[in-house]
Amino acid sequence: MGARPRSAAGGRDYTAFMTLGDLATWVGAVATVGLLIGAVVTARYAIKTFHAQDEQLKQDMEQRRRAQAAGVYVEHVQKPQETTGAYRTIATATVHNTSRLPIYDLRVTWYKGTTPEEGTDRLKSLMPGGSHTFERKAHVRELLTVVGFYDATGIRWQRSSDGKLEDLKPS
Repeated sequence: MGARPRSAAGGRDYTAFMTLGDLATWVGAVATVGLLIGAVVTARYAIKTFHAQDEQLKQDMEQRRRAQAAGVYVEHVQKPQETTGAYRTIATATVHNTSRLPIYDLRVTWYKGTTPEEGTDRLKSLMPGGSHTFERKAHVRELLTVVGFYDATGIRWQRSSDGKLEDLKPS
């Protein structure tokens, strides 16, 4: 082993043992670490933004899918009539298509409470801006209606007289 170098003042010269590089190397190393941290932060932000955009895209697609069906509604009117001791109701259900496309295979089901009445009223199609009125007579105080139909893309929907819109996906 050789003798260790000494400084001019007689003490040890520690610069010979340190191979830490020059100032430019240190600046480059610190900048690299800083860029790495910045890249990680940017990547996390990009992933978070991507997920938010993906969720927004899903909501937009669902809204577009429901847009035509949302333009279909049912106007339900009941006219109670007292007849020789029996209570009779004449109910009308007017289906309106305010969407820009026709709807197909309309089926109106009438309900006494939660029990469907026999028979379903049908209509092959209803054009944009059109409406069609169905009528039913019954010996009950209240009838409810549910209208099933296909939109132009072939999705089966159901709209009840209380305004609820439901996608009838095949099971």
